[in-house]
Amino acid sequence: TTTTKIDCETPGTGVIEFSITGGNMDSAGNPFYKVSVTGQADQDVYTEGQTLTYSDLDAGTYTIYVQDMLASDPASCTIVRDEVV
Repeated sequence: TTTTKIDCETPGTGVIEFSITGGNMDSAGNPFYKVSVTGQADQDVYTEGQTLTYSDLDAGTYTIYVQDMLASDPASCTIVRDEVV
């Protein structure tokens, strides 16, 4: 995860970038992750290692949820991480 600290004089300049690897793959070798970040629209991700970028963020703590939707029980296969911008 790369977190860029906000410019204290200019709100909305924070950035969070990360990529996802691992998890279960479908028969074609592709993953299916559901990604949620506090205050942002959910994303479905079908490419392992794809960089996700959330920009124009205000200062604060953002919780990132990554769920492996191909797991037999996706709810039990979720990673949660907080990032401070």
